[in-house]
Amino acid sequence: MITLKLNSNKRHHPMRLVTLRSSLTVQSTGAKPTPSRTQEFMKRLSYSALIATALLVSSPRSRAADTGAGDSEIKAVLRERVSPAGKIPGIVVGILDETGSRILSCGKLGSANEAPVDGGTVFEIGSATKVFTALLLADMAGRGELNLDDPISKYLPKSVKVPERNGRTITLVDLATHTSGLPRMPDHFAPKNPENPYADYTVEQLYTFLSGYTLTRDIGAEYEYSNFGAGLLGHILALRAGTNYEALVLQRICRPLGMTNTVIALSAGLKSRLAIGHNYAGQPVANWDIPTLAGAGALRSTANDLLKFLAANLNPANSELGPAMQLTHKARHHAGSQDMDVGLCWHISRRYGDEVVWHNGGTGGYHSFIGFDPLKKRGVVVLANSARTIDDLGFHFLDSKYPLDRSKRAVAIALEPEVLDHYVGRYAFVESPEVILTVTTSGDQLFVQPPGQPKVELLPRSETNFFLEVADAQATFWKDPSGKVSRLVWHQNGDHEAKRLKEMDAGADSFTATATASAGNIALGKPALASSEESGNPAQNGNDGKLASRWCASSGDVPQWWQVDLGGTATITNTQIIWEHSALYQYRIEVSSNQTNWTVAVDKTANSTPAQTSSDDLSARGRYVRVVIPALPEGSWASFWEFQVFGSNDGKQ
Repeated sequence: MITLKLNSNKRHHPMRLVTLRSSLTVQSTGAKPTPSRTQEFMKRLSYSALIATALLVSSPRSRAADTGAGDSEIKAVLRERVSPAGKIPGIVVGILDETGSRILSCGKLGSANEAPVDGGTVFEIGSATKVFTALLLADMAGRGELNLDDPISKYLPKSVKVPERNGRTITLVDLATHTSGLPRMPDHFAPKNPENPYADYTVEQLYTFLSGYTLTRDIGAEYEYSNFGAGLLGHILALRAGTNYEALVLQRICRPLGMTNTVIALSAGLKSRLAIGHNYAGQPVANWDIPTLAGAGALRSTANDLLKFLAANLNPANSELGPAMQLTHKARHHAGSQDMDVGLCWHISRRYGDEVVWHNGGTGGYHSFIGFDPLKKRGVVVLANSARTIDDLGFHFLDSKYPLDRSKRAVAIALEPEVLDHYVGRYAFVESPEVILTVTTSGDQLFVQPPGQPKVELLPRSETNFFLEVADAQATFWKDPSGKVSRLVWHQNGDHEAKRLKEMDAGADSFTATATASAGNIALGKPALASSEESGNPAQNGNDGKLASRWCASSGDVPQWWQVDLGGTATITNTQIIWEHSALYQYRIEVSSNQTNWTVAVDKTANSTPAQTSSDDLSARGRYVRVVIPALPEGSWASFWEFQVFGSNDGKQ
């Protein structure tokens, strides 16, 4: 029997199965979401998203070596990166210089497809799409269809309320320079399928978040890379042109430049040339679909096509798009460091004196880099069918003063799978318990995944010390006196302790399981599955196994629910809700064994008595438990900090 002692101000129970901690809010109208403490904490731990602006690795170099890498060096580096140790199936490099253009490649279409990659191989280019979005903006401005300084509200439906701050409203150029004040991603981003995370994000969700968001800093004051902002820009440009984003890119950019292999929707012929994406572990992964935020990262392309794009950027006088391209290259704001600026989506590095204009991109199974030196008239494309970064290759091939990143690869050691298995589990940060790191294994590799971010490999430096290859972050595992791993310390922007959560033990008489998940402010309109609402069931806008703040910015007629997966069937004896603020304290507790048929175990939807803690005894069996807050009258709202489930496991899993 496991007994958990609760704080003296809480009711005592022999078992606490699940604890969800967060500041949870459901609101019908009137208030706007503001960034939670979890959101601020997650910024310090973020290592990737649709694309991560590259951190340029600096080391002392001779100023004499100011030319890009030669072909022989490029071939040697590609062989190294595509080797089994490099864990990248294939890389294609395009070089553009005074001698013309050429392709150098190494590797294959996928781990199960031995066909070689080449200049015609199709890759997802991720956030390199953003420079196409910027070019559309500049081209439309040149045509007089819009002005860079136009407020975005001018082109959005009247029902959408665009946030303002100190008398300033967000403009098109603010979106293109990542200075709008909008976050990297919306707080309500909760994909149904993490393997294809943007596929189910809707225009309705975009509008709801925008209408309900409160800016935390002045517009134009600071650079913060925003996939949401770039996706919103692409959406607005398509609205203005009266078409969809892909059609606009094809009409305004691809056809004039002869880029016949740059699209979003692949033809049968292009699919036959599509490289298979692979994650950090080298395992094949699904392709990404990005319908609503297409301007942030939806394009697929080839090295041959991207060389045509770079050639036009390097020689703008030769293209009808030249004036617009030059407009995108102009530095407009500092971008996080003294030697980095941002133009219209393009980033401009001056780390070693000369300008390098560039962008990178990353999806679940691909990485891309495009860049050029306008003075030396040299351009580079690097495409890989792996989520592992190849940014250092792009910079080095452009200018050899940028070093290759070989430092961390040399220190990883090999550990037996039996050793790595000891670390598998979920770890909740002490300073922000709703943020969970999930640690898993695959063969002789260890992986970590924070909420809302891709799974990446933890490389062992010793038996208990690990590091990330994709970011400056490390993890140290600690054991309790019995020798069991009980916590880890995450080293990134400081040291952050995370305690290992106890999971259900199927062989025990009773157990303690804790489920915690990311908090944030989530704006919702009516659910996509309206039939669920019409049938009288709670709208299916809950977040399975995760927890997040929910703000309802519609008319208040959308129920909200938060679901907990206990990991196995259990007997549930009590639930508690610790309220933060609420005007009504109305809720239901529902239990299910299959997530299809739900039984109402507690019904307090008519409750009108405020209380700091709601405690309800019940007798129910099931694997899934959810708290449902019903549709609220206009102007009313509810918010709770903690949802606890108590019970025991009687061995009937």
